[in-house]
Amino acid sequence: MSLSKNKFLFWSILVFLLTVTCFRLVDSYLTNPLIDFICYVDCGGTMLKGLNFFDPANLSLRQWDDPLIVFPGMTIFFIPFTLFNISTGKIIYYLLSIAAAVYVFQLCFNLVGLKEKLNLKSPNAISWLWLGSFFIYINSSPTIMCLRHGQSPVWTALGIMLLFKLKNPISQATALGLTALMKYTMITALAPVLFFKRKFNLCITGFIIFLILSIYPLFFGLDLVEIYCEYFSVTDDNIATGFNSFAVSGYNMIDFSFFKNSLINTVGIFTFWAILLWVIWRERKTDRFSLNLLLFLFAVTIPLSYHRLYDCGLLNALLLIKLIFLMQRRSWGHAIFCGGFIAFWLIPFSIILEISNIIGKTLPFLNKIFFFNSYGNYNQIFPLTAIMMTALTIYLLILYIYGKTDCELRLPTKEGKENVN
Repeated sequence: MSLSKNKFLFWSILVFLLTVTCFRLVDSYLTNPLIDFICYVDCGGTMLKGLNFFDPANLSLRQWDDPLIVFPGMTIFFIPFTLFNISTGKIIYYLLSIAAAVYVFQLCFNLVGLKEKLNLKSPNAISWLWLGSFFIYINSSPTIMCLRHGQSPVWTALGIMLLFKLKNPISQATALGLTALMKYTMITALAPVLFFKRKFNLCITGFIIFLILSIYPLFFGLDLVEIYCEYFSVTDDNIATGFNSFAVSGYNMIDFSFFKNSLINTVGIFTFWAILLWVIWRERKTDRFSLNLLLFLFAVTIPLSYHRLYDCGLLNALLLIKLIFLMQRRSWGHAIFCGGFIAFWLIPFSIILEISNIIGKTLPFLNKIFFFNSYGNYNQIFPLTAIMMTALTIYLLILYIYGKTDCELRLPTKEGKENVN
Protein backbone atom coordinates (compact mmCIF):
# COMPACT_ATOMS: atom_id res chain seq x y z
CA MET A 1 0.00 0.00 0.00
CA SER A 2 1.37 3.44 -0.92
CA LEU A 3 2.18 5.94 1.82
CA SER A 4 -0.62 8.28 0.75
CA LYS A 5 -3.23 5.49 0.77
CA ASN A 6 -1.97 4.21 4.13
CA LYS A 7 -2.23 7.72 5.59
CA PHE A 8 -5.71 8.24 4.17
CA LEU A 9 -6.87 4.88 5.52
CA PHE A 10 -5.38 5.57 8.94
CA TRP A 11 -7.03 8.98 9.32
CA SER A 12 -10.31 7.72 7.92
CA ILE A 13 -10.42 4.94 10.49
CA LEU A 14 -9.33 7.34 13.22
CA VAL A 15 -12.20 9.74 12.41
CA PHE A 16 -14.64 6.82 12.23
CA LEU A 17 -13.55 5.40 15.58
CA LEU A 18 -13.66 8.83 17.22
CA THR A 19 -17.19 9.30 15.90
CA VAL A 20 -18.26 5.90 17.26
CA THR A 21 -16.62 6.72 20.59
CA CYS A 22 -18.36 10.10 20.82
CA PHE A 23 -21.74 8.47 20.21
CA ARG A 24 -20.92 5.84 22.85
CA LEU A 25 -19.93 8.51 25.38
CA VAL A 26 -23.06 10.56 24.72
CA ASP A 27 -25.23 7.46 25.10
CA SER A 28 -23.37 6.57 28.29
CA TYR A 29 -24.11 10.00 29.74
CA LEU A 30 -27.78 9.85 28.81
CA THR A 31 -28.35 6.36 30.21
CA ASN A 32 -26.85 6.92 33.66
CA PRO A 33 -27.20 10.10 35.75
CA LEU A 34 -23.64 10.11 37.23
CA ILE A 35 -25.06 8.85 40.50
CA ASP A 36 -21.73 8.85 42.37
CA PHE A 37 -20.93 12.40 41.28
CA ILE A 38 -24.31 13.54 42.65
CA CYS A 39 -23.45 11.73 45.87
CA TYR A 40 -20.08 13.52 46.21
CA VAL A 41 -21.53 16.96 45.46
CA ASP A 42 -24.43 16.38 47.86
CA CYS A 43 -22.02 15.41 50.65
CA GLY A 44 -19.73 18.38 49.95
CA GLY A 45 -22.62 20.83 49.85
CA THR A 46 -24.02 19.42 53.10
CA MET A 47 -20.68 19.87 54.88
CA LEU A 48 -20.52 23.48 53.66
CA LYS A 49 -23.70 24.00 55.70
CA GLY A 50 -22.00 22.51 58.77
CA LEU A 51 -24.18 19.39 58.65
CA ASN A 52 -23.23 15.73 58.95
CA PHE A 53 -23.82 14.07 55.55
CA PHE A 54 -23.93 10.59 57.11
CA ASP A 55 -27.46 11.47 58.15
CA PRO A 56 -29.48 11.02 54.91
CA ALA A 57 -32.00 13.59 56.17
CA ASN A 58 -29.37 16.32 55.77
CA LEU A 59 -28.84 15.59 52.07
CA SER A 60 -30.82 17.52 49.49
CA LEU A 61 -29.99 16.59 45.88
CA ARG A 62 -31.94 13.35 46.00
CA GLN A 63 -33.48 10.89 48.42
CA TRP A 64 -30.80 8.55 49.77
CA ASP A 65 -32.04 5.49 51.63
CA ASP A 66 -28.87 4.73 53.58
CA PRO A 67 -25.80 6.60 54.86
CA LEU A 68 -23.32 7.17 52.01
CA ILE A 69 -19.81 5.72 52.00
CA VAL A 70 -17.84 8.87 51.22
CA PHE A 71 -14.47 9.77 52.73
CA PRO A 72 -15.13 13.22 54.24
CA GLY A 73 -11.85 14.72 53.02
CA MET A 74 -12.41 13.80 49.37
CA THR A 75 -15.52 15.97 49.13
CA ILE A 76 -13.22 19.00 48.93
CA PHE A 77 -12.73 18.21 45.23
CA PHE A 78 -16.47 18.54 44.59
CA ILE A 79 -17.22 21.74 46.49
CA PRO A 80 -16.61 23.87 43.34
CA PHE A 81 -19.47 22.00 41.66
CA THR A 82 -21.90 23.28 44.29
CA LEU A 83 -21.67 26.63 42.46
CA PHE A 84 -23.63 25.12 39.55
CA ASN A 85 -27.00 23.47 39.35
CA ILE A 86 -26.52 19.72 39.37
CA SER A 87 -27.33 19.26 35.66
CA THR A 88 -24.62 21.73 34.61
CA GLY A 89 -22.19 20.26 37.14
CA LYS A 90 -22.69 16.77 35.74
CA ILE A 91 -21.88 17.88 32.19
CA ILE A 92 -18.76 19.75 33.31
CA TYR A 93 -17.53 16.84 35.41
CA TYR A 94 -18.27 14.33 32.65
CA LEU A 95 -16.27 16.33 30.10
CA LEU A 96 -13.39 16.85 32.53
CA SER A 97 -13.33 13.13 33.31
CA ILE A 98 -13.23 12.24 29.60
CA ALA A 99 -10.30 14.65 29.12
CA ALA A 100 -8.51 13.09 32.11
CA ALA A 101 -9.09 9.57 30.79
CA VAL A 102 -7.66 10.50 27.38
CA TYR A 103 -4.65 12.15 28.99
CA VAL A 104 -4.00 9.17 31.28
CA PHE A 105 -3.76 6.80 28.32
CA GLN A 106 -1.51 9.13 26.32
CA LEU A 107 0.66 9.74 29.39
CA CYS A 108 1.13 5.98 29.85
CA PHE A 109 1.98 5.68 26.15
CA ASN A 110 4.52 8.51 26.34
CA LEU A 111 6.21 7.47 29.59
CA VAL A 112 7.13 3.99 28.36
CA GLY A 113 8.90 5.47 25.33
CA LEU A 114 6.40 4.58 22.61
CA LYS A 115 5.78 8.22 21.73
CA GLU A 116 9.14 8.39 19.94
CA LYS A 117 8.07 5.56 17.65
CA LEU A 118 4.66 7.05 16.86
CA ASN A 119 4.33 8.64 13.42
CA LEU A 120 0.96 10.13 12.56
CA LYS A 121 2.18 11.84 9.39
CA SER A 122 3.28 8.55 7.90
CA PRO A 123 1.47 5.90 9.99
CA ASN A 124 3.59 2.92 10.98
CA ALA A 125 2.87 -0.23 12.98
CA ILE A 126 3.05 1.66 16.29
CA SER A 127 0.59 4.23 14.95
CA TRP A 128 -1.96 1.51 14.20
CA LEU A 129 -1.40 -0.15 17.60
CA TRP A 130 -1.80 3.22 19.31
CA LEU A 131 -5.06 3.85 17.49
CA GLY A 132 -6.49 0.43 18.28
CA SER A 133 -5.35 0.55 21.91
CA PHE A 134 -6.82 3.98 22.53
CA PHE A 135 -10.16 2.98 21.03
CA ILE A 136 -10.26 -0.18 23.15
CA TYR A 137 -9.26 1.69 26.33
CA ILE A 138 -11.83 4.48 26.07
CA ASN A 139 -14.61 2.04 25.12
CA SER A 140 -13.79 -0.64 27.70
CA SER A 141 -16.15 -1.39 30.56
CA PRO A 142 -13.86 -0.01 33.31
CA THR A 143 -13.51 3.37 31.57
CA ILE A 144 -17.12 3.68 30.41
CA MET A 145 -18.45 2.61 33.81
CA CYS A 146 -16.18 5.06 35.62
CA LEU A 147 -17.36 7.95 33.42
CA ARG A 148 -21.00 6.87 33.51
CA HIS A 149 -21.10 6.67 37.30
CA GLY A 150 -19.20 9.93 37.79
CA GLN A 151 -16.61 7.95 39.74
CA SER A 152 -13.12 9.05 40.84
CA PRO A 153 -10.59 6.38 39.66
CA VAL A 154 -9.86 8.31 36.46
CA TRP A 155 -8.45 11.06 38.69
CA THR A 156 -6.48 8.68 40.90
CA ALA A 157 -5.00 7.17 37.71
CA LEU A 158 -3.95 10.66 36.64
CA GLY A 159 -2.35 11.37 40.01
CA ILE A 160 -0.44 8.08 39.99
CA MET A 161 0.97 8.51 36.49
CA LEU A 162 1.92 12.14 37.17
CA LEU A 163 4.35 10.77 39.78
CA PHE A 164 6.42 9.49 36.85
CA LYS A 165 6.25 12.78 34.93
CA LEU A 166 6.61 15.58 37.48
CA LYS A 167 10.17 16.49 38.45
CA ASN A 168 9.55 18.79 41.41
CA PRO A 169 9.47 16.84 44.71
CA ILE A 170 6.68 19.02 46.10
CA SER A 171 4.62 18.46 42.94
CA GLN A 172 5.15 14.72 43.23
CA ALA A 173 4.15 14.72 46.90
CA THR A 174 1.09 16.82 46.09
CA ALA A 175 0.08 14.35 43.38
CA LEU A 176 0.47 11.45 45.84
CA GLY A 177 -1.42 13.24 48.62
CA LEU A 178 -4.29 14.27 46.35
CA THR A 179 -4.50 10.75 44.92
CA ALA A 180 -4.79 9.30 48.44
CA LEU A 181 -7.39 11.92 49.34
CA MET A 182 -9.48 11.13 46.26
CA LYS A 183 -9.42 7.34 46.82
CA TYR A 184 -6.79 5.95 49.14
CA THR A 185 -7.64 2.32 48.36
CA MET A 186 -6.19 2.79 44.86
CA ILE A 187 -2.63 3.08 46.23
CA THR A 188 -2.80 0.19 48.70
CA ALA A 189 0.09 -1.57 46.94
CA LEU A 190 1.92 1.40 45.39
CA ALA A 191 2.41 3.44 48.57
CA PRO A 192 4.35 0.79 50.55
CA VAL A 193 6.48 0.01 47.50
CA LEU A 194 7.39 3.70 47.24
CA PHE A 195 8.28 3.74 50.93
CA PHE A 196 10.49 0.66 50.77
CA LYS A 197 12.19 2.06 47.67
CA ARG A 198 13.33 4.75 50.10
CA LYS A 199 11.10 7.52 48.76
CA PHE A 200 10.69 8.69 52.34
CA ASN A 201 10.32 12.40 51.67
CA LEU A 202 7.72 11.74 48.98
CA CYS A 203 5.66 9.42 51.18
CA ILE A 204 5.86 11.55 54.34
CA THR A 205 5.12 14.83 52.55
CA GLY A 206 2.31 13.23 50.58
CA PHE A 207 0.85 11.85 53.80
CA ILE A 208 1.04 15.27 55.46
CA ILE A 209 -0.80 16.84 52.51
CA PHE A 210 -3.41 14.09 52.77
CA LEU A 211 -3.88 14.77 56.50
CA ILE A 212 -4.05 18.56 56.15
CA LEU A 213 -6.74 18.41 53.49
CA SER A 214 -8.64 15.71 55.37
CA ILE A 215 -9.32 18.07 58.28
CA TYR A 216 -11.09 20.70 56.19
CA PRO A 217 -14.57 19.75 57.58
CA LEU A 218 -13.32 21.22 60.88
CA PHE A 219 -13.55 24.72 59.37
CA PHE A 220 -17.28 24.27 58.82
CA GLY A 221 -18.01 23.41 62.43
CA LEU A 222 -17.94 19.63 62.18
CA ASP A 223 -16.44 17.37 64.83
CA LEU A 224 -13.57 15.56 63.09
CA VAL A 225 -13.46 12.64 65.51
CA GLU A 226 -17.19 12.10 65.24
CA ILE A 227 -17.40 12.37 61.44
CA TYR A 228 -14.43 10.09 60.75
CA CYS A 229 -15.52 7.52 63.33
CA GLU A 230 -18.91 7.52 61.65
CA TYR A 231 -17.24 7.14 58.25
CA PHE A 232 -15.36 4.01 59.33
CA SER A 233 -18.41 2.60 61.08
CA VAL A 234 -20.69 3.14 58.07
CA THR A 235 -18.04 1.75 55.73
CA ASP A 236 -17.51 -1.41 57.78
CA ASP A 237 -21.24 -2.06 58.14
CA ASN A 238 -22.00 -1.35 54.49
CA ILE A 239 -19.25 -3.55 53.10
CA ALA A 240 -19.84 -6.37 55.58
CA THR A 241 -23.60 -6.78 55.23
CA GLY A 242 -25.01 -3.66 53.56
CA PHE A 243 -25.49 -2.49 50.00
CA ASN A 244 -21.79 -2.66 49.14
CA SER A 245 -21.35 -6.25 50.26
CA PHE A 246 -20.89 -8.96 47.65
CA ALA A 247 -24.05 -10.68 48.82
CA VAL A 248 -26.18 -7.62 48.05
CA SER A 249 -24.60 -5.86 45.06
CA GLY A 250 -21.70 -7.96 43.85
CA TYR A 251 -22.76 -7.84 40.20
CA ASN A 252 -19.87 -5.49 39.31
CA MET A 253 -17.63 -5.99 42.34
CA ILE A 254 -14.19 -7.46 41.65
CA ASP A 255 -12.47 -7.82 45.03
CA PHE A 256 -11.82 -11.22 46.59
CA SER A 257 -15.04 -11.62 48.58
CA PHE A 258 -17.18 -13.64 46.20
CA PHE A 259 -17.05 -16.95 48.12
CA LYS A 260 -19.90 -17.67 50.55
CA ASN A 261 -17.40 -19.27 52.89
CA SER A 262 -15.81 -16.30 54.65
CA LEU A 263 -12.77 -18.39 55.60
CA ILE A 264 -11.90 -18.87 51.92
CA ASN A 265 -12.20 -15.12 51.36
CA THR A 266 -9.98 -14.41 54.37
CA VAL A 267 -7.33 -16.93 53.31
CA GLY A 268 -7.37 -15.56 49.76
CA ILE A 269 -6.92 -11.97 50.89
CA PHE A 270 -4.20 -13.01 53.36
CA THR A 271 -2.40 -14.84 50.53
CA PHE A 272 -2.50 -11.78 48.27
CA TRP A 273 -1.15 -9.64 51.13
CA ALA A 274 1.66 -12.13 51.72
CA ILE A 275 2.58 -12.08 48.02
CA LEU A 276 2.50 -8.27 48.00
CA LEU A 277 4.81 -8.12 51.02
CA TRP A 278 7.23 -10.44 49.25
CA VAL A 279 7.16 -8.22 46.15
CA ILE A 280 7.73 -5.11 48.30
CA TRP A 281 10.76 -6.74 49.91
CA ARG A 282 12.06 -7.94 46.54
CA GLU A 283 11.85 -4.44 45.06
CA ARG A 284 13.40 -2.55 47.95
CA LYS A 285 16.90 -2.24 46.47
CA THR A 286 16.02 -0.55 43.17
CA ASP A 287 14.38 2.78 42.44
CA ARG A 288 12.98 1.53 39.14
CA PHE A 289 9.45 0.37 38.38
CA SER A 290 9.21 -2.21 35.62
CA LEU A 291 6.02 -2.27 33.58
CA ASN A 292 5.42 -5.80 34.89
CA LEU A 293 5.73 -4.54 38.47
CA LEU A 294 3.23 -1.72 37.90
CA LEU A 295 0.79 -4.13 36.29
CA PHE A 296 0.97 -6.47 39.25
CA LEU A 297 0.71 -3.67 41.84
CA PHE A 298 -2.43 -2.20 40.29
CA ALA A 299 -3.91 -5.68 39.88
CA VAL A 300 -3.20 -6.95 43.41
CA THR A 301 -4.66 -3.74 44.84
CA ILE A 302 -8.11 -4.87 43.68
CA PRO A 303 -8.61 -8.17 45.61
CA LEU A 304 -7.37 -6.68 48.89
CA SER A 305 -10.36 -4.42 49.61
CA TYR A 306 -13.72 -3.27 48.29
CA HIS A 307 -13.48 -2.46 44.56
CA ARG A 308 -15.77 -2.37 41.56
CA LEU A 309 -15.06 -2.72 37.86
CA TYR A 310 -14.63 1.04 37.34
CA ASP A 311 -11.44 0.88 39.44
CA CYS A 312 -9.55 -0.98 36.65
CA GLY A 313 -9.10 1.85 34.14
CA LEU A 314 -5.38 2.43 34.77
CA LEU A 315 -4.69 -1.31 34.89
CA ASN A 316 -6.42 -1.70 31.53
CA ALA A 317 -4.38 1.14 30.00
CA LEU A 318 -1.10 -0.40 31.14
CA LEU A 319 -2.24 -3.85 29.99
CA LEU A 320 -2.81 -2.41 26.51
CA ILE A 321 0.68 -0.88 26.61
CA LYS A 322 2.07 -4.28 27.59
CA LEU A 323 0.21 -5.88 24.69
CA ILE A 324 1.90 -3.48 22.26
CA PHE A 325 5.32 -4.54 23.54
CA LEU A 326 4.38 -8.21 23.34
CA MET A 327 3.19 -7.85 19.75
CA GLN A 328 6.33 -5.92 18.83
CA ARG A 329 8.58 -8.77 19.92
CA ARG A 330 6.14 -11.43 18.73
CA SER A 331 5.57 -13.00 22.12
CA TRP A 332 2.27 -14.45 20.98
CA GLY A 333 1.59 -16.67 24.00
CA HIS A 334 1.57 -13.78 26.46
CA ALA A 335 -0.11 -11.57 23.86
CA ILE A 336 -3.03 -13.99 23.70
CA PHE A 337 -3.37 -14.00 27.50
CA CYS A 338 -3.19 -10.19 27.77
CA GLY A 339 -5.45 -9.76 24.77
CA GLY A 340 -7.99 -12.16 26.24
CA PHE A 341 -8.38 -10.12 29.44
CA ILE A 342 -8.51 -6.89 27.43
CA ALA A 343 -11.16 -8.37 25.12
CA PHE A 344 -13.23 -9.43 28.13
CA TRP A 345 -13.32 -5.83 29.37
CA LEU A 346 -14.22 -4.57 25.90
CA ILE A 347 -17.43 -6.62 25.90
CA PRO A 348 -20.33 -4.33 26.90
CA PHE A 349 -21.11 -4.96 30.54
CA SER A 350 -24.75 -5.72 29.77
CA ILE A 351 -23.56 -8.72 27.74
CA ILE A 352 -21.26 -9.80 30.58
CA LEU A 353 -24.25 -9.70 32.90
CA GLU A 354 -26.24 -11.81 30.43
CA ILE A 355 -23.44 -14.38 30.21
CA SER A 356 -23.02 -14.40 34.00
CA ASN A 357 -26.75 -14.90 34.44
CA ILE A 358 -26.78 -17.79 31.95
CA ILE A 359 -23.94 -19.45 33.88
CA GLY A 360 -25.89 -18.98 37.11
CA LYS A 361 -29.06 -20.49 35.66
CA THR A 362 -27.22 -23.34 33.95
CA LEU A 363 -25.13 -24.24 37.00
CA PRO A 364 -27.35 -23.34 39.97
CA PHE A 365 -25.38 -25.58 42.35
CA LEU A 366 -22.55 -23.01 42.20
CA ASN A 367 -24.76 -20.76 44.32
CA LYS A 368 -23.73 -22.93 47.25
CA ILE A 369 -20.12 -21.85 46.72
CA PHE A 370 -20.31 -18.33 45.29
CA PHE A 371 -22.53 -15.34 45.89
CA PHE A 372 -25.05 -14.95 43.07
CA ASN A 373 -26.55 -11.50 42.56
CA SER A 374 -29.54 -9.74 41.09
CA TYR A 375 -29.51 -6.64 38.94
CA GLY A 376 -32.29 -5.38 36.69
CA ASN A 377 -33.79 -8.33 34.84
CA TYR A 378 -31.02 -10.69 35.97
CA ASN A 379 -31.46 -12.64 39.19
CA GLN A 380 -28.77 -15.35 39.12
CA ILE A 381 -25.59 -13.46 38.27
CA PHE A 382 -22.51 -15.65 38.65
CA PRO A 383 -19.43 -13.61 39.84
CA LEU A 384 -17.65 -14.02 36.50
CA THR A 385 -16.09 -10.54 36.51
CA ALA A 386 -14.59 -10.98 39.98
CA ILE A 387 -13.19 -14.40 39.11
CA MET A 388 -11.63 -12.99 35.93
CA MET A 389 -10.01 -10.24 38.03
CA THR A 390 -8.52 -12.84 40.37
CA ALA A 391 -7.24 -14.82 37.37
CA LEU A 392 -5.70 -11.66 35.88
CA THR A 393 -3.92 -10.89 39.17
CA ILE A 394 -2.43 -14.38 39.27
CA TYR A 395 -1.36 -14.12 35.63
CA LEU A 396 0.28 -10.73 36.21
CA LEU A 397 2.15 -12.18 39.20
CA ILE A 398 3.54 -14.87 36.90
CA LEU A 399 4.39 -12.21 34.31
CA TYR A 400 6.14 -10.13 36.98
CA ILE A 401 8.27 -13.07 38.12
CA TYR A 402 9.09 -14.68 34.77
CA GLY A 403 8.19 -12.21 32.02
CA LYS A 404 10.49 -9.89 30.10
CA THR A 405 10.61 -6.39 31.57
CA ASP A 406 10.06 -4.45 28.28
CA CYS A 407 10.53 -1.07 29.97
CA GLU A 408 11.25 0.52 33.33
CA LEU A 409 10.20 3.81 34.87
CA ARG A 410 11.67 5.80 37.71
CA LEU A 411 10.44 8.90 39.44
CA PRO A 412 12.13 11.86 37.69
CA THR A 413 14.20 14.34 39.68
CA LYS A 414 15.38 17.91 39.26
CA GLU A 415 18.88 16.55 38.67
CA GLY A 416 17.71 15.04 35.40
CA LYS A 417 17.05 11.38 36.19
CA GLU A 418 14.45 10.47 33.65
CA ASN A 419 12.38 7.40 32.90
CA VAL A 420 14.42 4.44 31.74
CA ASN A 421 13.15 2.31 28.84
